[in-house]
Amino acid sequence: MKKILKWLMVILVYLTYLQSDVAAQSVNIGKDPVIGEKFPEYEFEELDNSEKPKIDGGTYKGKWMVLDFWSEWCGSCIRSMPKMTKIQEQFKEKAKIIMVGTYANSKYSSVKSMKDIYARMVKSFGVNLTIAYDDKLETLLNVRRLPDIFIIDPDGILRARISTLTPEYLDAIMHGEKKTEGVDVNSKVNRNKAYVKFDANKPLLVADNGGNDSNFVFRSIIVPHSDLTPPYRLIFKPGRMEIIDVPLTVLYKFAMWGVGYWDIGDKQLYENCYSNPILSLKDSADFYTAVKLQKYYSYSFIYPVKHVNKKMNLADPKDNPALQSRILYELNSNFGYNVRTEKRMMPCYRLSYKSKGKKSIITFGGSQKYEKLKGSWAGIKLVNYPVKTLIEYIYYACRGSLGLDSAIPIINETGISENVDIEVWGTSFSDIQVDLERNGFSLKLDKKEMECVVISYR
Repeated sequence: MKKILKWLMVILVYLTYLQSDVAAQSVNIGKDPVIGEKFPEYEFEELDNSEKPKIDGGTYKGKWMVLDFWSEWCGSCIRSMPKMTKIQEQFKEKAKIIMVGTYANSKYSSVKSMKDIYARMVKSFGVNLTIAYDDKLETLLNVRRLPDIFIIDPDGILRARISTLTPEYLDAIMHGEKKTEGVDVNSKVNRNKAYVKFDANKPLLVADNGGNDSNFVFRSIIVPHSDLTPPYRLIFKPGRMEIIDVPLTVLYKFAMWGVGYWDIGDKQLYENCYSNPILSLKDSADFYTAVKLQKYYSYSFIYPVKHVNKKMNLADPKDNPALQSRILYELNSNFGYNVRTEKRMMPCYRLSYKSKGKKSIITFGGSQKYEKLKGSWAGIKLVNYPVKTLIEYIYYACRGSLGLDSAIPIINETGISENVDIEVWGTSFSDIQVDLERNGFSLKLDKKEMECVVISYR
């Protein structure tokens, strides 16, 4: 009998765990703090770089509070720390930024690992921010994706919830400008149950799916971002093409190339097409808000399936010039710009190798080994790998705030066809450039002819 009771208790605990795990993954809008209302009480006791032993809602009276949630696995959060340091310095008399390292719902993060990352960011980039470590507030505030930034006024009222911050945006919030202007792809300001119920298997706007429904046989619409708009996604099916919640520049790239985003994995686009459209405009109000955040739009095109050519995948604009032309037609009709592609000399990095006087890096063979040195933020050791693997590591480790503009491609001009053995140290792109020199490489900024999307007045 005791054994039966013991196993019943184990099963009960397991079912309770499953129930809590499902609840943690679901979106509970009821827990979201409301813009314009009092922000929930909070207290941080485990801190780094703080002049206070603990911090709560009343610690910095008279100042705006910015709570920026981050974690070890969020690369964009970590890359934003140098930028947030500059914003803190600029607004030090009016605002206090707290970087809240959270680990409540992640098996990949711990206080120790986050402390190590922060220490390296301080050493390499001079990051100077107060860090709090917390495993409760994330659940209380229903934090669903990172970064998640809460801006609270001196009276303790939540004024904005966004996923990226600029000095212009913070200044605008402080001066009472519209709080939801320029909400980006990850923003969750005032979203309600209509967003949570969005069904990717149904067209946008049908049966209140992401907005009000309407009856149609053929539909082609451009929708500005709203609080009901779901985060970025692509839906390409026969008879239906939807590009949801992207910057206007990305829609133009779909119109010209059939692709909105790419990375180093797409060699043809990465090395030959410049990913940032060139705006030859005096007024870019259609593209950016007054606080320098990109404006987001969605495009939905529903057309009769009988027109689908089964010899090719008409659903994907990359493979179908007719769909690209449809997007361009709607953009021209609604925004009226002159859009074209042309060859221009654009920046690139050229990776070359000079073996003279340097130790040969050609592999001695053996099993391949890919080892991150002291975690992904310190360097890489490659054994018996091609040079392209080294370039891919540099790209993914250093893009963004760590010094590499991902729009600028790294071109392999080493002439090395064999696999290599190499160990490269460096927390930032500039560090890696220096250490590559030690290994006989040179990674220098130059220019090459690339195809560009150019947007100008007619």
